[in-house]
Amino acid sequence: MPPTPQKKLIKHSQVVDDNKINTRVLGMQLKKVLGPLHNDLVVDTACNGQEAVDMFHQAWELGHPYALVMMDCQMPVMVFILLF
Repeated sequence: MPPTPQKKLIKHSQVVDDNKINTRVLGMQLKKVLGPLHNDLVVDTACNGQEAVDMFHQAWELGHPYALVMMDCQMPVMVFILLF
């Protein structure tokens, strides 16, 4: 009997950092770590807190909310703590 496929819990994620190198590295690490289980993983990136919030709302409205958000806590425009 073939194994049953695992349910994919993380399909859409967001990485937020004002340093573009950090966002790229974190995005690649997410795909490397989660890739074998989530080969269709989408990693969106934002460079400030306000952009992250706007993207979060847009993703929610489009029906594919983020399952995982990784964010630098000292961001320009909007500080991490203010997001919650």
